[in-house]
Amino acid sequence: MEAPSTALHEQETRKTRRRRILVAIAAFLVVAIVVIVVAVIFSNKRQHGLESTILVPLYIYPDNGSWNSLYKAIGSRPNLNFTAIINPSSGPGNASTPGADYVAAIQKLNSFSNVQSVGYVPTSLATRPVDEVLADISVYAGWCHTTNLSMHGIFFDEMPVNYSAATADYVGQIDVAVKISEGISSPRLVVHNPGAVPDPRLVLETTDVTISFEGDYNTFVQQQATLSSLPQPRSRYGVVVHSTPLSAKLDKLVDEMSHVAQSLFLTDLDENAYADFGSTWISFVRAVRA
Repeated sequence: MEAPSTALHEQETRKTRRRRILVAIAAFLVVAIVVIVVAVIFSNKRQHGLESTILVPLYIYPDNGSWNSLYKAIGSRPNLNFTAIINPSSGPGNASTPGADYVAAIQKLNSFSNVQSVGYVPTSLATRPVDEVLADISVYAGWCHTTNLSMHGIFFDEMPVNYSAATADYVGQIDVAVKISEGISSPRLVVHNPGAVPDPRLVLETTDVTISFEGDYNTFVQQQATLSSLPQPRSRYGVVVHSTPLSAKLDKLVDEMSHVAQSLFLTDLDENAYADFGSTWISFVRAVRA
């Protein structure tokens, strides 16, 4: 049997060793936790979104409060710009002004300082007679005679993708008609929607925004890299994405879209994608950076 003093010394030594082991284990755990947290942060890192505009295909008849979701969104984001596409009848219709429901709804829309309203005009891939297109522009221009009903530009739908001299001339005529129209309010915005990347010779100086993509979520993801490398500044492009799954990380998706284009629209709806605002509307509006 050892002397009491020797046994006590060894006992203290063992306690010291245990403390050192416990301290080492604790330090290791702290380092491991820090490493894991940093790894998670970097694995979830996403591109910071860029300031954008919401482009709204407003193909909804304005009755029974059907535009209220838009009014609410506009009011909730006063520093965010909205471009609303007005489409009473696949164009302006034949009357000098739209029906009473449209008049009241557009006047309310135009009362917001962060909204530009643009009139819808189809071109049928530049096969619709140019005189008919010019007539539609004139009808929209005539709305200026009714208080707060003026359009701020024209949205040309079904625009061509392939170049020909005749097509380029057609595009130039209708663009210029908007730019010189006294009835269209400033900035006399010209938006083309070919729904895909057009021949660059069809993107004129008079064309302010070209919708370089209109399609479903899966196709957008596949084409995203190509869309990110287009030659013009992002301010001259728009992207419209429908059929977005509810499981998609909306903030991340919107930020990625903003690096492709400045004018954005996103919805979870697939069939009749523009007949309503969809269940992702409010989340989408919150995700767009102003």
